[in-house]
Amino acid sequence: MGKKCRTIGLLVSGIMDPFTESLCRGVIKECRKQGVKVVAFPGKYLDRDLSGQPEIMYEYQFNTIFDYVAPNELEGLIVSAGNIGCFSGEERVQEMLEGYGNIPCVLTASKWDGYISVNYDNESGVREGMEYLINNLHCRNFAMLAGPDDSTDARERKEAFIRILQENNLPLTKEQIVYASYNRDNPEECNQLLDNNPDVEAIFCVNDDSALGLYEVMRKRGIVPGKDIKILGYDNTPAGAKAQPSLSSVGSDAIRLGEEAVAVLCRMLDGQEVEPVVLPARFVLRNSFGSTYAEEEEDRLRLSEEADDYFDSIFQRYQNIESEDGGRLRLMFKSILEQLLYIADNPGELKEVTPGLMKKMDSFLEYNALEYADMDDLLLRLEYIFQKICGVHSTIDYKYEVRNLFDAIYRRIIHNMDFRASRVNRERYEDVYSMKIFVRDSLQFRKGNDTAYTALFGFMDWLQIYNAYLYVFEEPITHLYQEKFVKPDHVLLKAYLKKGQLNTVPLNRQKIPVQDIFNNEYVEDKRYDFVLLPVFYNEMQYGLLLCDLTEKIYSNGEFLTNQAGAAVHMIELLKENEQIQQQLEETISFLRENNIALDYLSKQDSLTGINNRRGYMEKAKQLIEDNKKWGRDTLVAYVDMNNLKIINDRYGHEEGDYSLCLISQKLTDIVGNDGVVGRIGGDEYSFALTTTEGMDSESVERRIHALFAAHNRDSDKPYNVTVSVGLYQLSVDENIELEDALSYADEKLYVAKQNKDRTVAKNG
Repeated sequence: MGKKCRTIGLLVSGIMDPFTESLCRGVIKECRKQGVKVVAFPGKYLDRDLSGQPEIMYEYQFNTIFDYVAPNELEGLIVSAGNIGCFSGEERVQEMLEGYGNIPCVLTASKWDGYISVNYDNESGVREGMEYLINNLHCRNFAMLAGPDDSTDARERKEAFIRILQENNLPLTKEQIVYASYNRDNPEECNQLLDNNPDVEAIFCVNDDSALGLYEVMRKRGIVPGKDIKILGYDNTPAGAKAQPSLSSVGSDAIRLGEEAVAVLCRMLDGQEVEPVVLPARFVLRNSFGSTYAEEEEDRLRLSEEADDYFDSIFQRYQNIESEDGGRLRLMFKSILEQLLYIADNPGELKEVTPGLMKKMDSFLEYNALEYADMDDLLLRLEYIFQKICGVHSTIDYKYEVRNLFDAIYRRIIHNMDFRASRVNRERYEDVYSMKIFVRDSLQFRKGNDTAYTALFGFMDWLQIYNAYLYVFEEPITHLYQEKFVKPDHVLLKAYLKKGQLNTVPLNRQKIPVQDIFNNEYVEDKRYDFVLLPVFYNEMQYGLLLCDLTEKIYSNGEFLTNQAGAAVHMIELLKENEQIQQQLEETISFLRENNIALDYLSKQDSLTGINNRRGYMEKAKQLIEDNKKWGRDTLVAYVDMNNLKIINDRYGHEEGDYSLCLISQKLTDIVGNDGVVGRIGGDEYSFALTTTEGMDSESVERRIHALFAAHNRDSDKPYNVTVSVGLYQLSVDENIELEDALSYADEKLYVAKQNKDRTVAKNG
C-alpha cells in the first residue's frame, strides 16, 4: 500500500474575504505541490458583537465550524489567527487552539509565544510608503486608522507608523490614531479620525478594506482621496487596486503567505526544526497619492535590469500560476520591454520594429495578460517609459512617432479591456441565471424524506462542485447567540456527489462518527481541496456540507450555505407537517369510531380550551356585526408567540404547551367579556375586542406586553414567554370583512416580528 496522504486544516475568517481567498489559493497551491489534502474551515470572527445588526445577526453560526477540527483526522493546522480573533484577542483564539490538543499548528498574520508563525515584515513596506509621502510629497501632518491592538499585525503596523514619525521629527499626538476593525464598516471611527485631524495631509490605514471604508466617509464629507488627503493601505488587494482612485498600498501577498505556511507545516510534520518566517513586503505606488508617474525618481527606470521588478509589480496575481505556466507571460513582457529598449537605442529603426512589436503586444494581450494586471500600475509605467524614451531623443518628429506607437499600444489595451468587460458581464449574467436555476431546483421536493436531500445536488456543477457530502444531524440543534455550541457525536450522511455522480446512502449506513466526516468510505480518498460549511437556518443548526473548494466558492460560498440551510429547513418543516397530518387523521378516525359530538369539539382548541380557528372566526364575525349595529369600533389583533421552536427544543414540548396555554390565558384576560379570542394556528392567536372610551391599539399593545413582562419577572421558569402583536382598529363605518382586518393586522405583526424579543433563556 502507498503512503497515506496527509490531511491538514485551514482555519480562516470567512471564505468570501479577499485576504482569505488569497491565503486559500496559496495554501492549495502548495498542498498540491506537496501532495497534501486540505480542508478549509471558514468561520467568521470570534466574539464579534452582532447585537443591533439584524442583517448579519446569524453569522455567529459560522464559528461552529471550528468545533469540527478533529485531532485524529487532521495532522496539522494553518490558522489565520489575527483575522479570526480580531474582535476577541489572542487569549480567546489561544483557548480555541488549546482545545485541539497537540495538533501541530502554524499561525499566519500573528506572532504568539509558543507558536510557529509566518508573517510579513510590517515595517519595511510601511516605511517605504511613508517616507515617499514625507520626502517626495512633503507631507507633514499624518494620522492612522489603526486596527485592534490584540492583533500582532495591527500592533506592529501602528508601532512602525509611530517610529517613522518620531524619526522624522513630525507631530505625534494620541488624536492622530483611532482604533477600528479590519473591515470597511467603521464610519464612526473614520469620522472621528477626520474630526480629530482637520489639517491631516496623509492617512495610513491598517489594511485596504478599512481604507476603502475611509474612502466612502471622505466622499460623503466632500473630501477627495488622493487630492485632498493621501491614503496608504496595506495588503495590496485587487479591490484596492480597482478603487477610484486606486489605492497606494503595501504588498503583502497572502498567496505567498499561504504557500510558505504549508511548507513550514510540512517540515514540522516531517520532524524538522522550524523557525518563524518573516516575508518581505513592498510599497506599491498608486493614485491615492495623487498623480504619480512624473514624480518617479530619475534613476528608477533601467529597462534591461529592472524588467523583473516591473513585471512583479504590475502582475502580482500572475505569481499564483507562474510555476505551472512556465513563466510564459513574464518572458513575453520582457520581450516587449527589450523591443522598447531597442527603439530607444536605435530611433531610426522605429518604423521597422513597430510591426513586430505590435504582434508581440497582441500575443501578450491574447494570453490574458490583463487578467492579472494592476491596470493603474501598468499604465503608469507605460507612460513613464514613453517619457524616458522621448527624453533620450527629443526631436519633435521622433516624439510624434513614439506617441503614435504608444497610442497603438493603448488602443489595443482598451480594446482588450472592452472585450474582457463584455465577457465578465456575460459570465455574470450566466451566474445569475444559474443561481436562479439552482434556487429553484434545490427546492424541488414535495415530501420530507431522504430523496428530498438529493435536490440540493441537482445543479451544483455551476459552482464547479463535483464532490460534495451533506451531513444532517439526527435532531436539529438550537444554537443561540453567545451560547456555547456542543457538536453531536454522530451525523447522518444523506446524499453525496462523487466525481459528479449523485448518490444516496441506505438508512442503515448513514450514521457516521462526527470525527470521520473527512475520511470515510464515501469520501474521495485521493488528493482534495475541501471546504466545510455549516447548514443552518436562523437559530437552528441542521448539519454540515463538505464540498470542493472551487473558484466559484470564493464568491458564492455564503450563498450556498444559505440555500442549503433553507432547503434542509423546508425538508424539516415538511417532516413535521407530515407527522401532524398523520396525527390529525388518527384523531379524526378515533373520534368517528367513538361517535363523539364533533360539532362542539370542532370549534374548540383541544390544548388551550379556547376557540380554534373555526370557532373564533364564527364568533368574531358575529361580534363585529353586533358592534356595527350599536355603533362601536372593533379592535382586531393578530398575535404570534416568539421562539416556540427554541422552547420546544431546549426545554421540551411540555414547556412549549405550557407557553401556548399561558398565552391563551393572558389574551383571555385582556378581552374579558368584551371580546373573543382564538388560537388560529400552531403559535398564532387572534382576538376581536369591542373598543371602549379611551381605548386604542397602542394602549392595548402596551397592556399585553406588560402582562407578559410581569409573568416573566415573577415566574420560576428558566425561559421568557413573549409575543409579537399586530393590531387593526375596524371602525364602524368601514365596509370590510374580518379576513381583511386580520390581513391588515398581520401586516403590522410582520413589522413587529422584525424587532421581536429574541431573549429566550433568562440567564443567557
